[in-house]
Amino acid sequence: MDLNDFAVDPATYENGKKIEFGGGTHICVRSAGADRAQKVRERLWKPYASWKEVPAEIQAKINANWLAQGLLTEFVGFTVDSKPFEVDLAKPEDQKRLGDLLAQPKYKAFRTKVLGIALDEGNFQAAADQAAEGN
Repeated sequence: MDLNDFAVDPATYENGKKIEFGGGTHICVRSAGADRAQKVRERLWKPYASWKEVPAEIQAKINANWLAQGLLTEFVGFTVDSKPFEVDLAKPEDQKRLGDLLAQPKYKAFRTKVLGIALDEGNFQAAADQAAEGN
């Protein structure tokens, strides 16, 4: 097996892959292994490093903030209660707003979906992108 079959596209890995949901709604999500994603995750988990067990509600907040601060690079076209929810993820205050929103229990499935995308290295492999373009 050729090791290049596992090679990632470094730009997509670090800067995010666009995931379309239709109707102009999309996210860009970087790999969980990206440098920024790792640094944010370490910072968010540091206060709980000595805890034997972290309660589910705290884990939800950590994961929501990891999405908002470290994994998502774009969050476009979404509404909340039929009102546009616009954020500029380069701004800490918008990262906080998105993290607070996504920490709500009703968004657990969304958090899980995005975390799954970020954790699946296959989503960032150069060979997979080239094959998709060929179809």
